[in-house]
Amino acid sequence: MTSIGSNTYHKVAKSKAPSAGGSKKSSTKSSSGKPMSRSSSGNALSNMGIGSGRRAPGSRTPRTPTGRGELKPRGIAAPIIPATMSAPEAARLKMIPAEESLEEIRMLVLLAGGGRPGGSAGLNKPHTASSAQSRMGSAGDVAVAVAALGVRRTMHPAGVCKAMGPVLGKDAKAKAVPPSGKEGALFLVRALCEQVGAPAEPYVMPLLKKILIECASSNGAVRDAAEDAFRAAVSLAHRRAVRPVVLAAIFGTIEGGSADWRTKYVALQGLVSLSNKHPAVISNMLPRIVPMATAQVWDTKTQVTLAAKEALLVCCATNNNTDVAPAVPAVVEAIVKPSETVKALEKLMATTFVAAVDASTLAILCPVLSRGLKEKLALHKRMAAIVIENMSRLVSRPEDVAPFGPLLVPELRKVVENVQFEHMRDVAMAALKTLTRALGHSSVEEAVAAALNNEAEALAKEQERIEQDRIKLAKEEEERKKQEEQERKLWKEAMDAQRELDKMRITKAEEEKDEKNLKKEIQKTRVKTKKGLCQGCGLKKCKPPCPFA
Repeated sequence: MTSIGSNTYHKVAKSKAPSAGGSKKSSTKSSSGKPMSRSSSGNALSNMGIGSGRRAPGSRTPRTPTGRGELKPRGIAAPIIPATMSAPEAARLKMIPAEESLEEIRMLVLLAGGGRPGGSAGLNKPHTASSAQSRMGSAGDVAVAVAALGVRRTMHPAGVCKAMGPVLGKDAKAKAVPPSGKEGALFLVRALCEQVGAPAEPYVMPLLKKILIECASSNGAVRDAAEDAFRAAVSLAHRRAVRPVVLAAIFGTIEGGSADWRTKYVALQGLVSLSNKHPAVISNMLPRIVPMATAQVWDTKTQVTLAAKEALLVCCATNNNTDVAPAVPAVVEAIVKPSETVKALEKLMATTFVAAVDASTLAILCPVLSRGLKEKLALHKRMAAIVIENMSRLVSRPEDVAPFGPLLVPELRKVVENVQFEHMRDVAMAALKTLTRALGHSSVEEAVAAALNNEAEALAKEQERIEQDRIKLAKEEEERKKQEEQERKLWKEAMDAQRELDKMRITKAEEEKDEKNLKKEIQKTRVKTKKGLCQGCGLKKCKPPCPFA
């Protein structure tokens, strides 16, 4: 690797004030006096590891603000390289007895978690002398061994699954694991995704929610390892696992309400990756993705807001409706920035709807159209009504538009009843009738009643959920009070017992002191000692001048 010595420097000519004939350009020279080109200086920096897209294994890239609070994206982590497990070593594991090979893998798992070689510390008590580089290399060794022997023979028998799942998350056992142990488990996850591939998917995908939780860790190394592990797992996911596993983990983490902003940021970046790899699956899930991502646009953290905007734009671009595709950027901009609603409506007014409109297309357009019906100017409401009418004519299945009926029907009815211009009311009524037919209802009144019923049912479900949450919180509060009362009672009993013990100890000490003083007094009144000697002269038979003679 080439390096720059201490005597190497760049001389930058001072720029002179611009004159009437023009200004002189500054030149960059090397230590040899020759000017350095932009490419040569870039190569030198690349050789030093500066400016390259990949990060060195175990290194952390600092995040620096780049305008409006946006985080500088982290580079792609370099693949994990095994420390000792080469191809001949993996072949040797196949030839030795199964128990011996499993024992070696268990030792590698222990080292990946930072444990002492040959000890039994495990991931819960990592060896303080281990480094991220050594743990990463051991994780690569484990992955190579698993790939050589097979996942069925190694994952559970060698304790690889036990080394990953229980140490991640927020449960009591996971909280007791130190950061180095969590980082080692995340290295194992990433190494399995990179080295083993698809056979490791059933063992890695159930850990996605725990990995997202670790993205909010207070330790920077754990956060970076969790982000890299999540990226590797998402890139490994099969298309059949995207909806039931990956998206379920993302929705469950973000919609829980208590997710950290770093977790939301990584999850939204995962949506972008899924959109690039599995666009058809993401397109079918747009009715669920768009409301979730839209809610994150108003997050207090700018990083989450920008990530949500990017996720919305990329996910909406997966829609296969060629009529709406040119207007998608404007619609997404209107979702993110309500003041751009009119521009989005103008873009949609210029759209000729020819292709069939499905649920994913409706998920993109309906939020903006509903907002357009709430605009102050009647002209803007008319534009939204025209787009709704044109769009509703091409809806092929009522179940596709049914979730958006409560969003559009009441607003169209308000336009029909409240707008003072008759021709605009007629446009809104025509849109309402077309939307009614698309919903599968025979009349407008039936559509309005169905929308109101759906809204009432949704409200009732929300109230029921709130009531259940209130009851749950009340039960938890009652349990907490009972536990506090029990602890207070036990503490009082312990203090009373301690007082009694202290009192008994003091009483016993006083009794021993009184007994000792009594013995001293009795001893003073006696002439002879226990051995029969005189206390005055020390003889058995006293002689003068002894006072007791």
